[in-house]
Amino acid sequence: DTSGGDTVTPGEMTISEGQSKVLAGVSDSVITPIYKEFLDSTVTLLSVTNSFCEITEPAQSDLKTVQEAWKSANSKWQFIRATKFGPLAANFAYSRLQLWPFLPNRTVSSVESALETNYDFSSGFNDTIHQRQGLPAFEYLVFNQDDGKSFLMAEDRAKRCDYLKAIASNVNGLMSQINTTWINAYSQQFKAGNGEFESQKDALETLFKYWFEYLEVIADDKLKEPLGVTAPGKPEEQESYWAEVNFENIRENITSLKKLYDAGDQFGFDDYLIAVNNREDLKDELEEKFAAIFLALDAVEGKKLADLITQEEGRSQIVTLGQAITSLRTVMSTDFVQVTDIQPGFNTNDGD
Repeated sequence: DTSGGDTVTPGEMTISEGQSKVLAGVSDSVITPIYKEFLDSTVTLLSVTNSFCEITEPAQSDLKTVQEAWKSANSKWQFIRATKFGPLAANFAYSRLQLWPFLPNRTVSSVESALETNYDFSSGFNDTIHQRQGLPAFEYLVFNQDDGKSFLMAEDRAKRCDYLKAIASNVNGLMSQINTTWINAYSQQFKAGNGEFESQKDALETLFKYWFEYLEVIADDKLKEPLGVTAPGKPEEQESYWAEVNFENIRENITSLKKLYDAGDQFGFDDYLIAVNNREDLKDELEEKFAAIFLALDAVEGKKLADLITQEEGRSQIVTLGQAITSLRTVMSTDFVQVTDIQPGFNTNDGD
């Protein structure tokens, strides 16, 4: 096998060498570029929002441009959600960017109350109400179609524009700080296993702690909760209630989890299992588990979660996807953990 142009020789690499190479691959080839991509998407979101709000009488096509910018930023955000440690976790940045699970009616209440009480958006968000300031609030403002509160029909459209600009600016500011901290110091500590980490093994266990946590979030919060016990399910439990990009989110999440595991085309744990543990069989089994998830995602591509949870065939497709995710988690939490001695700890999902 090869990785990053280097030949991987079965069983001839030390644990220390393998851990060092995995950390370098994950940091430099996965986390650093995806942080930059999300930051770039927030810059675009802010620019598009500012331009939109300069239009005196915006049309649906103008609003769609903002919606597409949000979709792009949200997609990049979904890619980094499993890296909830270090600068992304500091000062509650993670939940300030997206507080979820959180029922849509509570988001509506928080957003509308801010509008009704003449919240001063020019000074940013100085309170601790996270649901007012993140991507879900922006999603509600630009995708909601309820009478009187849809963006183009709302009487307080100018105030809603001020709100949009404040959210976009805040999201951009938060990610700018996160990206700077990661690049300037934290990524080096992560790769070296020092600073807040006791060792390189501890750094990897921290990574996989949140890796497992987010796999649980996908299976439980993003699929099982909306599915409910019987049709028509619980549509209010969807992650993207207004934009309805739930399966797109999950595809980004799983793609991210796979890259955090295998470091893309660089030296990752797929290579580690061969070079350190001489377990190509386990590597192949995990690749099959990932492939099964993507196959299940292909079956629901272009469909809406809210529609599928109401029909027998759609519910079956969601169950199949959930089972594929659970199957991956089972192998990772047993064979992978035992073979690599990476002990991340489980049941860490704190719900945000």
